[in-house]
Amino acid sequence: MNVRLKKIDNDVNGNPRYLVHYLDIAGNYDDALKLAKKQLQARAYRGKAYGGCFVFTSYNPEHEFEQAFNKPAETIWLPF
Repeated sequence: MNVRLKKIDNDVNGNPRYLVHYLDIAGNYDDALKLAKKQLQARAYRGKAYGGCFVFTSYNPEHEFEQAFNKPAETIWLPF
């Protein structure tokens, strides 16, 4: 099963941003946060709309996620 990456609004510089849920990375939030920070340079998403997600910037998010975690990924345009 592919990991779902949610496209959100671009950052202030116009770079595309994506969300990934912590359960798609690891079994608990703390381990997932450490891995996301190290592998994707991601941050915890602070918005209310998507709890438990990490946000990262990428022009090719599927490839970056697959290289970092060896899991297939796909970008979705619908809410989780």
